[in-house]
Amino acid sequence: MTHPLINSFKSLPRAGKWGLAALAGIAAYFLVVEPSVSKAVTLADKAATKETALQAWSKDEGPRKNKEAAVALGSRIYGNVSFPMPEAEGSPATLTRIAAVLKKQGVRQYDLRERPMVLKSPVLTAATGGSQIKRIVRDLTFECRPEVLSALLAELEKSPEISSVSRLSIGPPGSGRAGNTGGGGKTIKVTISVESWVQARENKG
Repeated sequence: MTHPLINSFKSLPRAGKWGLAALAGIAAYFLVVEPSVSKAVTLADKAATKETALQAWSKDEGPRKNKEAAVALGSRIYGNVSFPMPEAEGSPATLTRIAAVLKKQGVRQYDLRERPMVLKSPVLTAATGGSQIKRIVRDLTFECRPEVLSALLAELEKSPEISSVSRLSIGPPGSGRAGNTGGGGKTIKVTISVESWVQARENKG
């Protein structure tokens, strides 16, 4: 049995059939062809943008290699620095590392004071996926021999939990505070600022 729509189409004059065919072609263009063309143009624009970025990256080969060499040299001298961890993990990890380094060098008594500061940087926030970065400076005061200080500073600088040792102050020893004298030798009083970066805790409530 023939479908009524087919019978209706057959009963149309030739001009009507051509009109319906034209309407079907227009509908097909807007529903299929135009979205495909628009998508192709979008992809072409993205490809052109990436190509431009790659060309710029290729032209920057000389300066880029210099920067890579500087980073590699810094890593060899100061060690690698870990990406800022959440504060609940990063802060205890840094304190544990500081205590371990001091104990290894024989410094058993020291004062520690913290100075936290939130860094309001859109670039840093974007790098962590939305978390603000907190810079925590810990001022350590203790007494030790000069050669012990050199070894201690080198080990702190190479610790991945520690971003940098940003300040060093040396003076005459005080009274009543023991350090690493190693059974004799000159003792100095030292204050250093050990800096680490963590992802700040979110304030809830």
